[in-house]
Amino acid sequence: MVPNRATYSEAANQEPANGFSNPSNISTGSQASRYSSVQASLALVKQIFIIIDALDELPESNGRAAFISELFYLHNTYDTNILATSRFIPQLAEKFQSYTTLEIHAHDEDVRKYLDNQISQSEKKLLQNHREYIITEITKAVRGMFLLAKLHFESIRYKTTLKRIKTALETLPIGETAYASAYETTLGRIKTNDSDPEKIANQALWWIVCAKRPLTTSELQHALAVEVGEPSLDEENLPEIQDIISLCAGLVTVDEESDIVRLVHYTAQEYLERTWEKWFPNAHVDITERCITYLSYDIFKPHIPEEEEEEEEEEEKEDSSIITPVLGSRILYDYALQNWVYHATTSSIETTPLVLEFLKSEAGVSAYSQTLSTLQGYIDYGQWPPKRVTGVHLATYFGLPKSVEELLKPNNADLEAQDDNGRTPLALAAWWGHNEVIDLLLDKGANLETKDDDDQTPLLQSVIQGSDEVVKLLLSRGADMECKDGFGRTPLLWAAWRGYEKITRLLLEQGADVEAQDNDGRTPLSWAVWWGNEKAINLLLQRGAYLEIKDYDGQTPLLWAAMKGHDRTIKLLLECGADLNAKDESGRTSLSWALWWEDEKMIELLIDKGADMEVRDKFNQTPLLWAAMKGHSGIAKLLLDKGADLEAKDNDDRTPSALARHWGHEDVVKLLMVST
Repeated sequence: MVPNRATYSEAANQEPANGFSNPSNISTGSQASRYSSVQASLALVKQIFIIIDALDELPESNGRAAFISELFYLHNTYDTNILATSRFIPQLAEKFQSYTTLEIHAHDEDVRKYLDNQISQSEKKLLQNHREYIITEITKAVRGMFLLAKLHFESIRYKTTLKRIKTALETLPIGETAYASAYETTLGRIKTNDSDPEKIANQALWWIVCAKRPLTTSELQHALAVEVGEPSLDEENLPEIQDIISLCAGLVTVDEESDIVRLVHYTAQEYLERTWEKWFPNAHVDITERCITYLSYDIFKPHIPEEEEEEEEEEEKEDSSIITPVLGSRILYDYALQNWVYHATTSSIETTPLVLEFLKSEAGVSAYSQTLSTLQGYIDYGQWPPKRVTGVHLATYFGLPKSVEELLKPNNADLEAQDDNGRTPLALAAWWGHNEVIDLLLDKGANLETKDDDDQTPLLQSVIQGSDEVVKLLLSRGADMECKDGFGRTPLLWAAWRGYEKITRLLLEQGADVEAQDNDGRTPLSWAVWWGNEKAINLLLQRGAYLEIKDYDGQTPLLWAAMKGHDRTIKLLLECGADLNAKDESGRTSLSWALWWEDEKMIELLIDKGADMEVRDKFNQTPLLWAAMKGHSGIAKLLLDKGADLEAKDNDDRTPSALARHWGHEDVVKLLMVST
C-alpha cells in the first residue's frame, strides 16, 4: 500500500501491509479483528493503492474467495484503488468483470529479439541458416506467452536436420494446453535420453519436485554428487549449478535473493505436482538412498580425540561419542537428517538393506540421534542429548513398523533396551502415537509397565501427550491405569490436569480411581480445578468426586478455584454444594482468595451465597481489615454495604480505620468514617 501524500507516519504505512501479510488466515475470525489495523490506518491517508501480484497463486483452499471479498469491501468502503495480476482463470475473471481489465502478454517484437539472441549464441549453423523461419514459427505459436518461446526453442535447439526442425515447429502446442504440452515434450526428451547429462537433469528435477522443502543451490549440488553406498562425498563429483540449470532445458531457475532452486513457473509446478509419478516413479527411492548414504558418511560418525582416550575411558563408556562437525561437508546433512523418513515411507523402502544397515550402525545411530535432538527434538522431555539410543529406538521414534520388526530379529534383543532416560521402544511409540508399532512391540512381548527415569509408564506418557487412541489401545492390552509416576500422579490425574475430556471419560468408564492422590495430596478434581478444565471437572463430579477433599496444604477444590481466580469454576463448584467457608492451612477461605484477586463480582457472589465476612486468617485479619490495609476502597465499600464489622481488630488491636490511616489510604479512611 502506498499512501499518496507528501508525509505520513511509518506506522501508518506498515500496519496495512501487516494486515495482508498472511492472506491464508483470512478465512477465520471476524472482519473487524482481521482488518482492524488496516482500516484504522486507512483513515490516516488520502489515497490508497493495493497491489496484488499473482492472485491466481493463492489457492482457493487457502481462502482466495474470502480474500477477494475483503479487498472489494475495502475498495467500496474506503474508495481504495486495487491492482491485481493473474493468469487467466475464468472464475477469477468473473469476479473482476465489472472492473477495468487489461490483457498483458509479450510483444511479438520482444519474442523475436529473444529468439534472435538465442540463435546468435548458438554455434549450430543449421539454426543460424534458418533463423527467420524458426523465429517466425515460434513467435506465431507462443501468442505472447514468453516462457513458451524459451521452451519451444529448447525443443529444437539440438535437432540435427532441417526436416526434424520443421516437424517440431509444425506440431508446436498452442492454446490453453500449450504449457502442459511443452512441459511434456521437454520432460519426454530428457527422460528418453540415457546420456549422463540427461540423467543429471532427471535427478535434479525429481529432487526439486519431490523434496520436502525447497533446496539451495549447494544442497542440490551435494544431492546430485552423492554416490549411493560410498563412505564419503567426492567433491570432484559436484556438478556446476549453471550446468544443472542448462541441462534442465528451461524448466529450472535460481532465485537470486534466496539462492533457492525452483521450477521456472507456477504452471510447471502445477503440472509436475500432478504428473511426477509418471516422470519420476523412483524419485523417493533415489532420494532416500542418497539421504541415508549422506548420513552414513564416516565424517559424521562419532570421533574420540586420541589424547583423551585413555584419560576418559570410563566416561566414554557412558558418553561414547563426540561429534566433530565439518561444516563444509554437511551442506545436505540437515535436509537428509530431517526428511529421509518422509521419502522412505513415501516410497515404502524402509526395510531395504541400505536403511537397515544404517539403523543397525551403533555409531551412525548415536551421531544421528544426537544431531536430531538439537535440530528438532528427539523427544521433548528428559536429558539432552539422548544417549544409548538403538536402531529400534530410532525406527520406533519415526513410526517405521517394518524396520522395527526387521531390527528385532532374530531374538528381540533390543525389545526392552532403555536410553539414558530409561525409555524403551514401547515408551517412545506411546509418546509419539505410533499405534502400529505399539501393537508390534506388544505382540513381541514388550513390558507394558516398564518405567523411565521419571517413573512414567507408556500409558502415562500417552495420557500426557493426549493420545486418546493410544490410551485406548494400551488399556485394551492390559495397562495398569492406577500406575503412578515420580510425583504420584495417575493417568486419570494427568488427564484431568491437561483437560483431556476423551481420555478422562475413557479412564472413568474403565473404573479409574477418582480419589487417587499424588505426593501433594491432590486428586484429579484438585488438578482439573487448578487449571479450570470444566469438562473434566463435570465428568469427575458425575462420578462422585469428593468436593471437600483437602491436599497437604489444606486446599479444597473450591479454595484452588478461588486461589487461581477461575470465576466459572467457582460458580460450578458452588452449584454442586462446595463448602464456602472451608479454610486452608493459612486460615484463608475462598472469600480470602477472591479478595486477593480484587474480584468484586466474585466477592459479592460468595457473600450472597453465605460466605463468612468475619472469618479470620492466621494473621487474625478479617476481609475488611485486609481491604483497609491494602487500600481497596471499592472492596471495602462492598463489604460495608454487606454488613462487615467496622470494629473488628487485628493482632495489634487495630481497627480497619486505624489500618487504613497507618498505610496512608485516605480514601478508605474517609469511606470508613462516613460509615460509622
